[in-house]
Amino acid sequence: MMARLGYAQAMNRRSMLFAAAALAWPMRTSAASQPWAMQLLTGGFDGKAYAAGLQVKLAPNWKTYWRVPGAGGVPPSITAAGTNLKSFAFDCPLPQRLSGPDGESIGYHDEVIFPLRIEPMDVAAPVSLNIDVFIGVCETICIPAPKKFEMQLQPKSTSTAADAIIREWQIKVPIIQPAGFVQQVTAIEQNGKAALKLQLSTPVEDVFVEGLERYYFRAPTAYGVIIAEGAKSANDLKNAKLRLTIALNGQGLEQHVTVG
Repeated sequence: MMARLGYAQAMNRRSMLFAAAALAWPMRTSAASQPWAMQLLTGGFDGKAYAAGLQVKLAPNWKTYWRVPGAGGVPPSITAAGTNLKSFAFDCPLPQRLSGPDGESIGYHDEVIFPLRIEPMDVAAPVSLNIDVFIGVCETICIPAPKKFEMQLQPKSTSTAADAIIREWQIKVPIIQPAGFVQQVTAIEQNGKAALKLQLSTPVEDVFVEGLERYYFRAPTAYGVIIAEGAKSANDLKNAKLRLTIALNGQGLEQHVTVG
């Protein structure tokens, strides 16, 4: 799904990233040392939609970002236009918190594949696509990583050599969880900081918060308390409608909640 960051906020982050890159990137070496590589992987056709994936490989110590990247960075953008296209969507696999000299962010290192789903208007006809990608990649300085692809899809394709790896990353995409796993979310203040208090049905490894992107939400404590950096009081969090992505045993779960 597309990032929930507001359009103006996302575009501002993109503009800042381009400006920073204009200053920092010429100081690096040659294009041969580019710290990232991207390619499209084409999967099979199930009679209704095509599976595909955007594979991003990163040099050691480099990272790219999730839908909510943290205080810095920019969320991924993958858009498509073409012929015989009914719908196009991409998903983000479960991310992790990444610490570095620039602080804590949320995203991926080494490699990530963003699964794509392409639905044709006429399932019996080919699909021709132009795909625009924009991601940010960072070590200590962030640089923009835009790329354009052309893709031709034939309805007779039933499976490909890339199906297994695409499926591996599809499994890492969080599953929508019916209400009940997160039983209650309450805005509180703890040690002078605004926070969310989660009542969970079982302990979790991490929780990523979407819906209040002007604040940065830390990892939950053992007691289910999530500090909201930047929020002045619990009142800043009350009644917010949030999307929670929960990491549990390496699997992601999603649930929509309203803060009490």
